[in-house]
Amino acid sequence: MPTLATKALTYGYTKAKLCLKDVNLTINPGQITTILGPNGVGKSTLLQLLCGLLTPVRGSVLLDHQNVSQLPPAKRAQAIALVPQMTSIGALPYTVLDYLLLGKTAQLGLFQKPREADYHQAQQVLGELNASDLLNRECQSLSGGQMQLVTIGKALMQAPQIMLLDEPTAALDYRNQVQILKLLQQLADQGLGIVLTSHDPNQAVLLKHQVALVDRTGHLEVGDMAAMINSEKLSKIYGTNLHVEYVASCQRLVCMITL
Repeated sequence: MPTLATKALTYGYTKAKLCLKDVNLTINPGQITTILGPNGVGKSTLLQLLCGLLTPVRGSVLLDHQNVSQLPPAKRAQAIALVPQMTSIGALPYTVLDYLLLGKTAQLGLFQKPREADYHQAQQVLGELNASDLLNRECQSLSGGQMQLVTIGKALMQAPQIMLLDEPTAALDYRNQVQILKLLQQLADQGLGIVLTSHDPNQAVLLKHQVALVDRTGHLEVGDMAAMINSEKLSKIYGTNLHVEYVASCQRLVCMITL
């Protein structure tokens, strides 16, 4: 499994205003990195830089010492999968099977159709997600939680080594949030490098591993969960009073809002 790393990564949509500055981040195999920060600081932009969809102003993104921006798109797609924020995909006339097979696009020729093995893989992926019953459903008939599972399944069809997820639990109820978080833990246990953005510090506590905080100036601070999830750091990042304390009944740290 490869390592993905940024070196002094800097990006701005205009030269006059940079949204990310000198970001140094390493994603190792089997490691979960939760990126926290307020709206508009560049969390989604960072994911797009990590997978080569955007080109940095300076600095680099390296996949096992190879510059991601210089890799052929098909090779990038076979190593790194991006799960974007949930969109209107559910309104499009795809079956779940058709949508999953889109994940094989980078591995097929220009006019090549999915192979029998691809259909078998789609069934296997849904089985691993405990969602085999969705195979022939229309995407537009799915709930938010079901659609999120299917979107992750599409990414898994790429057989990636690193998975990037942009707010994968946004707008999901607690049951579906737990299902997605448990799935990410399982994928990390299988050796995948996982990066997700979130607005909930409690998810970073539950997932443990590595936490990256992005502030409003575009700087990123990264460390293990115990070092990064505390009242002082989170209150400063979000610009509001947050309180973190150990709750014995939960047997973990809990982040609470104070008014």
